[in-house]
Amino acid sequence: MIAVAAAMYALAYPYLSGDIKAQKRAAALVSHSERAASSRNADPAKRRKLIAESLKDVEQKSKRKASLEQRIAQAGLEDRVRVELLDYRDLPGEALYDKVASVGMFEHVGLKNLPVYFSTVHRVLKPKGLFLNHGITHDTEGWERNLSTEFINRYVFPDGQLDSIGNIQRVMEHAQFEIADVEALRPHYAMTLRHWVARLERQRGRALQYVNEATYRVWRLYMAASALEFESGEIGIYQVLASKRAAGNPALPLTRRHLYN
Repeated sequence: MIAVAAAMYALAYPYLSGDIKAQKRAAALVSHSERAASSRNADPAKRRKLIAESLKDVEQKSKRKASLEQRIAQAGLEDRVRVELLDYRDLPGEALYDKVASVGMFEHVGLKNLPVYFSTVHRVLKPKGLFLNHGITHDTEGWERNLSTEFINRYVFPDGQLDSIGNIQRVMEHAQFEIADVEALRPHYAMTLRHWVARLERQRGRALQYVNEATYRVWRLYMAASALEFESGEIGIYQVLASKRAAGNPALPLTRRHLYN
C-alpha cells in the first residue's frame, strides 16, 4: 500500500470521536512545483525567487521525510513502510499497489495536470486496485482569477486550483477508474477548521517561535475565511472511492454496513 499525498489533513467525525484528533501519517512525499517549471518565461529576478522558493520547499520536505523515517524506525516498521520524496509523475512501475490513498493532493497539481495525475495513479495500481481520492472542491467549474484566489495562490497554496466534484470524477473516469462511492465531508471540515483556528489562537506565542507575525495572520485569516466558505457551501470536500476496472466485481463489500460496525 502507498499513500500519495503532499499534505495529509487531520479530519475526524466530531459526533463520533468527540474531538478533532490528528490521524497517523504514512505518506509518500511528493515534490512538484509548477512555479519552477513555468519560471522560464519570468524575468530573471522572479525566476531566481521562484527557484529559491522551490529549493526551500524541497529542503523542508527533506526534513519532514527524515522525521517520518525516524518515527517509522521507532515503531519498528522499516520492513513495511517506505517514505519517498519525488515528483508523482516519476513513480516507477506498473500494477504495483493494491491501494492508493491521495489525501489533499489533487488540488495542488493544477487542473491541466489532472489527467496525468489520475493516469499515473491508474498505472501503478493492480487490476481491481482501490483508489481513495480525498480533496477540496468548488461549487463552480474551473478556477477563475479574483481577489480570493489571488490571495490563496500568492500567500497560501501556490498553483492550487479547485474544480467541481463532477469535473473531478469525470477526469477520474476518463483515466479508466470506476467510481464506487462518494462521500461529502463539508460540515465536518468546517468544524475542523474552527478547531484549528481556536488552537492556533491559543498557541499564538508558540507559533510565532517558528513564523513571523505576517505569516501567522495570513494562516489565521485563511482558515477562518475557509470555515465560513465551507459553511456557506461555496467550497466542499469529498472522498471518492474508485477502482481500477477489471472483469468481475471490485474488491469491495456489497453494502456500507462495515463502515458503522
